[in-house]
Amino acid sequence: MSLKVEHIAKAFGEREILKDLSFELKKGKATVLMGTNGSGKTTLYNIITGFLKADSGKVLLHNKSIDKLPSHLRNAKGISRTFQDMRLVGELSVLENVLLAFQNQSGEKWWKVLLHLESVTNEQEENKKKAKLILKDCCRK
Repeated sequence: MSLKVEHIAKAFGEREILKDLSFELKKGKATVLMGTNGSGKTTLYNIITGFLKADSGKVLLHNKSIDKLPSHLRNAKGISRTFQDMRLVGELSVLENVLLAFQNQSGEKWWKVLLHLESVTNEQEENKKKAKLILKDCCRK
C-alpha cells in the first residue's frame, strides 16, 4: 500500500496552516507525524480522511487520486482516523465495544433482527470470533 500526499495546502482565512506539504507512506514502514499544537497535524489528517478539502494538492492511494471520494468511501479503502476523545460505551463489555467497530453488520438492519434470520446469528458468531482474536492479539503485546 502506498499513500501519497502531494503539494497539499490549506488555509483558514488569512491563516496558512499547510503549505506545499508532500510525503509518501509505504506499507510495513512506521512513520511518525509530530508537531506543536496548531502546526496542522489534525488538519492534514482531516484532509487525508476526507473530512476537509485541501485548497490545493492531491491525496493518492495506490497512485490514484482519492480527493473526490467522501470520507466513508475512503474508509472502505482502509483510510480512517480515530478521535483523541475516544470513549468506550461503559455499559458494554470490552468484547461488545470491539463488536461495535465492525461495519455493515446484517444486524444493523432492524427488519433482519425482527425476522430472527439465521444469517444474522451466524454473522454475529463469526464477528465474535474475530473480535476475540483481535483482543487476544492486543493483550499479547
